[in-house]
Amino acid sequence: MENTFEKQASTGSFTIFMLAAVVAPGLAALITYFVGAYGGIGITPRPGYMMPDAAFYSLDIITRVIFGISLVFTARQIAESDGARTMKTVAVTLWLVSYALSLIWLPVFFTMDSYMAAFVLLAVIAALTTAQFLINIRISLPAALMVLPYWGFVIYCAYVNLMIAL
Repeated sequence: MENTFEKQASTGSFTIFMLAAVVAPGLAALITYFVGAYGGIGITPRPGYMMPDAAFYSLDIITRVIFGISLVFTARQIAESDGARTMKTVAVTLWLVSYALSLIWLPVFFTMDSYMAAFVLLAVIAALTTAQFLINIRISLPAALMVLPYWGFVIYCAYVNLMIAL
C-alpha cells in the first residue's frame, strides 16, 4: 500500500516538474517569439542600463525554469496541518497568478509598447513573488530560495520598463 502512495507521489511530482519547469517556460518562449520580441527590443539608441538581447532572453528562460522548480519544491512539501495546507495553497496560487501575469506582460511590452502598463504588471508580479517568497520560507526553504532569481529578474525588468516609460 505504501509503495502505491509513493509511486503516485513521485508521478505527481514528475508531472508538476514537467509542467512548471519545462512546459511553462516553453510556453513563455513561444509567446515571446510570437510577439516578435526575439527580433530585439526596438529602442534606439539603446540605453546603457539594458543588457544585450541574447542575455535578456537567456536569463528570462533560466529564471522561469528555476521559478518552476520552486513550484515543484512547494508542491512536494507535505502539509501536516490545516494551516500548512492553506499556506501551500496560497503559495501555489501566487505562483500561478504571477506566472500568468508574466505571460500577459510579454505582449503588453513587446507588441503594444505600453511601457507604463508593463511596469505596473511587473510591480504586481514583484509583489506577488515577494509574498510567495515569504510564505515559502515557512513551507520550504529551497522553494523560497528558488523564487529569488526570478524575483531579481522581474525587478530588473521593472526598472527597465520604468526608465523607458519616463
